[in-house]
Amino acid sequence: MNTQTHLLLALAAFSRRPRDALAPASSPTVELALLLGALLPDASLFVMWGQAKLAGIPEARIWGELYYSDFWQASAAVTNSLPVFAALALLAWVGGGRLLGERTTRLSSMLLAIAAGALLHVVTDLPLHHDDGHPHFWPVSDWIFSSPVSYWDPAHYGRAWSILEIALAAALLLILWRRFRSLRVRVPLTLAALSYAVVAAYWTGQFGG
Repeated sequence: MNTQTHLLLALAAFSRRPRDALAPASSPTVELALLLGALLPDASLFVMWGQAKLAGIPEARIWGELYYSDFWQASAAVTNSLPVFAALALLAWVGGGRLLGERTTRLSSMLLAIAAGALLHVVTDLPLHHDDGHPHFWPVSDWIFSSPVSYWDPAHYGRAWSILEIALAAALLLILWRRFRSLRVRVPLTLAALSYAVVAAYWTGQFGG
């Protein structure tokens, strides 16, 4: 999925409504940790893409050659590892005293939120890459799942998935808009909605329709 959809999905799945009668509201710190976790699996690609663009390397070479290089793949293996983020979640859970029914510490809550956001990203990404996936079980295994569905490639249902993803994003935006009334949340939600058009226009300009 596109990165902004992962961010919306993590926030919708794990944040809580302010003043919820059944549970305490998520703090801004925890919400930011959720977003950071949802961003982490794509972070290495953003960094390397930015460096490549600054070096004047065209998009076709970035995604057709550099993306498959050993360095890029090794970096993405770390940031897309289910065992790594599962271990982080376990560490945060035990460290916060959850096994004893005690209240978690602020640090453990943040680490747990980061792990939750990252795990959700990886799990939902796994079935949406045909020939450009990652070894999601590194360092236990270097196996890469080749899905029949790609979130972007028209040859592997990319156009159909794009329609579904836009519908999913619209539903998530509506859920979050109704859940949060503050401008500190609604302004970023508006920007997230606009980002879909911006990203689509950019890739259309780079590779054509």
